[in-house]
Amino acid sequence: MDRNSVIAKCEELLAVSALYARPFGEAFEECCTALRSGGVSLSRASISWRLIDPVWFAQQFLWLAASGVSHQRFTHEDAAESDEFLNSPIYYMLTQQVPFLRSDLTDPHQRAEYPILTELFDEGHTEYLLFSVGFQAETARLDIPASGLVLSFCSDCPTGFSEEEKAVLERLRFMLSLTARTALLSETTETLLATYLARGAGRRVLGGQMMRGEGETVTAAIWYCDLRRSTSLCEALGTERYIAFLNDFFAATAGPVEEAGGDILDFIGDAVLAIFPLTDNGVERGRQATLTALSKLEELRHKHADILGPTDSVADVMGLAIDIGDVVYGNIGIPTRLTFSVIGGSVNKVARMERLTKKFHVPVIVTDAIAQGRPAFRPLGSHLLAGVSEPVELFALSDEYVADTIANGPPPVKTPFDVNHPAIVHSQ
Repeated sequence: MDRNSVIAKCEELLAVSALYARPFGEAFEECCTALRSGGVSLSRASISWRLIDPVWFAQQFLWLAASGVSHQRFTHEDAAESDEFLNSPIYYMLTQQVPFLRSDLTDPHQRAEYPILTELFDEGHTEYLLFSVGFQAETARLDIPASGLVLSFCSDCPTGFSEEEKAVLERLRFMLSLTARTALLSETTETLLATYLARGAGRRVLGGQMMRGEGETVTAAIWYCDLRRSTSLCEALGTERYIAFLNDFFAATAGPVEEAGGDILDFIGDAVLAIFPLTDNGVERGRQATLTALSKLEELRHKHADILGPTDSVADVMGLAIDIGDVVYGNIGIPTRLTFSVIGGSVNKVARMERLTKKFHVPVIVTDAIAQGRPAFRPLGSHLLAGVSEPVELFALSDEYVADTIANGPPPVKTPFDVNHPAIVHSQ
């Protein structure tokens, strides 16, 4: 084996992969394959790191000489409840701040230390090396996301890795870690933007749209949903229980918006503000979100009957308003602290409309731009809304339509609630 040649080849491909944002799994697989073909008795390799993510705790890339690379993510619940992880050398390494571990898998006494070591021996591996690489300290830490990573290497040579092979792996662990950190930072940026900004806003910010006042006019279905009796609920439940309930409420309302492809712009206290751009079949997507939310809110009404008290329908739980209009989608604030949101009369209009759902005891109110004579809606008459110069014709989803949706689930697409709106036809 030409050690310097193998190292140079792998370091170059890893550096180029990091520079051009190549998917890490591809770079990892190519590096491991190059090591194997270059004379290193590498039969298995893995690299794992903690994520900064509200859903995923960690991820792992696993390479096997026989099958290539695979990718797996683990939830926060997985990490807390997995006996396999809690009884692993990786858990020991991270909690004890150990930089390096080696196990001779042919030695029964060493294999007995952790269940995975016996599994690896049974798969044909003979030696196991484990490295912890820290990004700001010598080793990674379990309690700090993105603080480093863990690398493992297995040999299938009867005598394990040679000293020369170990030297190659010890050298390459730094470039592998640097390439992984580049991928981690990019992924973390995208995750944070997607978590705290609307989907479209995150893409715009990553694209460089960060100057105050930058924005564009978007024609969209504007979707606004608010929880009933939130103040009294918060007082009765206390902060901790109320937050848990509020998250269930958002799962039943904002969840369907995300599933339908809408942009969740903000959680305004206990309200959800979202848009569905008409260029992306906005009315139909908004319809799907609305009907799914009604079904989920009926489930929530029964699940939290002890919290909500006596309720006759979903209309006792929330109000939702939808309109079509032009909004300015962009950056507002001060130069050093911006928010990416929508501004426009239509946003204020739907908030005023939602207040009338309580007056009429209906869950959903829309304008004629949404109703368009569709049989799913019944007229509520013309109403003056604060801040709106002209009276607005309003409509409610019929009681029969709401009841059918709750009983049978959202109807399939191309039903009376999604007849083409002129604005959609024009936008397409």
